[in-house]
Amino acid sequence: MTGQPKRARVIAPIQEADRTRCPSRATPGLQPYAPDQPLHDVMGLVRPDPWDSSGAMGAAAMELMWRLAELAPRVVLESNFRHASPQERARIAALVDTPVEVYCRVPPEVAAARFAARNSGPGKHPVHVASSMPLEWFDQFQEPVGLGPVLEVDTTVPVDIPAVARWVSRALR
Repeated sequence: MTGQPKRARVIAPIQEADRTRCPSRATPGLQPYAPDQPLHDVMGLVRPDPWDSSGAMGAAAMELMWRLAELAPRVVLESNFRHASPQERARIAALVDTPVEVYCRVPPEVAAARFAARNSGPGKHPVHVASSMPLEWFDQFQEPVGLGPVLEVDTTVPVDIPAVARWVSRALR
């Protein structure tokens, strides 16, 4: 993107298995990109041993999300972003000077329960090989990235989607 102006982007770092509670539908007019769908598509084509390949496939899906985001004039990135990751912070900063962030807050215990429900129930995609994660694993997602304005949304209660959309619209001005 050298020489090209940075455009408005929204990042939505979310706890695993929380995507239905803090949805990108609160950002009308923006294209949502999340790594799961490309990951599911690739996994279905390649059919590698899931235990050996899950991490590599996840990294490939994230890289695809970053690359697609570079091409989009406006985009929503939905994923688990690590607030302390220099690499993830640099990738976000390369996309936009001031990202707008909707951070979906949920206690680690709730995130772990949602992760287990998502990854052990019907409809679970085979690429998600872990049915649970240690509680400490969720610590890396407990704070927003914080490179721009942040709206924290409590996803332990119903989310007021119109209010989130209004906030995002105002923040993008």
